[in-house]
Order: sequence, then C-alpha cells, then structure tokens
Amino acid sequence: MIETVEAFTSEHNESIHTVMHEWPASKFEALYEAYSRRKIADALSARRDSEIAALWGNTNMDTGNQDNIRQKYMDNIDEQFSKAIAAIYGQGLEDENVDWDDPFLAPTKKALEDVRLPTPDKE
Repeated sequence: MIETVEAFTSEHNESIHTVMHEWPASKFEALYEAYSRRKIADALSARRDSEIAALWGNTNMDTGNQDNIRQKYMDNIDEQFSKAIAAIYGQGLEDENVDWDDPFLAPTKKALEDVRLPTPDKE
C-alpha cells in the first residue's frame, strides 16, 4: 500500500498524510487506477513513437523488392498499439481473443497485473 500511495503522491499535489488519513479508500483506489492506466498508456505511446522512429531511421528498408514495407510495419505497430490501449481501458476485449504473447501486448499484461491494488488481508 505504501508504494501505491508514494507513486500517486509523487506526481500529484496531495500529501501522503491527506491521501492516507483524509481520503476514503474508494476515492484513492479509483484515482490510482486511472493514474496507473494513464502511466501505462504514456509508456506504450513512447514505445510506439520509438518503434516508428526506428523504422524511419532504418535505411535498409529503402532497398529491396517489397513495396511499402515500412508502411506495413507502421500499420502493424499502430494496430498493436490500439489493441494494447483497448486492453488497458477494457474496451472491446470480451469478443476478441487477445494474444498476450504478442511482443507489443505482453508488457501491457504485466503492467495491468502490477497496478492491481493489494487486498487489505495481504498487507
């Protein structure tokens, strides 16, 4: 619990004392969940940007006999990014079989598992 409160208050104006003693637990849990999801989404966005920059920086993709290979890779990156964001926010995953072994989605699964709040009996 201390780690979650510390992580949250390190990027917000509220003091640890305020969060621990004045806020109801349900308020903190809701805000921490939203904060954690945003942090994961930001990290995935930075990763997506890095992968696209790497594609544009790779001059080996300019040669070869496949047309639009760079665009195909970028489309794949965008598709996987969209799936990862949907997984974070729980949109549209009930009907779809998510491949958590996909290199882009595997970190999302781990991050989602890491943001779960501890139960009171396991503190």
